[in-house]
Amino acid sequence: MAMLHMPRLSKRCLAARVKAHLLTQEELDIRALVVEVKAGVVLLRGLVPTCHQKVLAGCMAAGVRGVVGVFNELAVVPKLRALSTSLPGG
Repeated sequence: MAMLHMPRLSKRCLAARVKAHLLTQEELDIRALVVEVKAGVVLLRGLVPTCHQKVLAGCMAAGVRGVVGVFNELAVVPKLRALSTSLPGG
């Protein structure tokens, strides 16, 4: 059986797909998150309030079609949770 060659998505398109996918998870706060892409590999940088959110973001990014790998460099800053709940809309 022959493998179908899938065209590689542009960096911007793949980054937008990853961000959109992350936005679907209500428990994930991505306000302080940056998504970068190079050759299909996603780099997640920024701040999240819990280890769970860090792992969740990495797993979700890996599940996006076109992603070939993920470097999860998100930093966990527990104080963000208290700050985000005290902000309007948080």
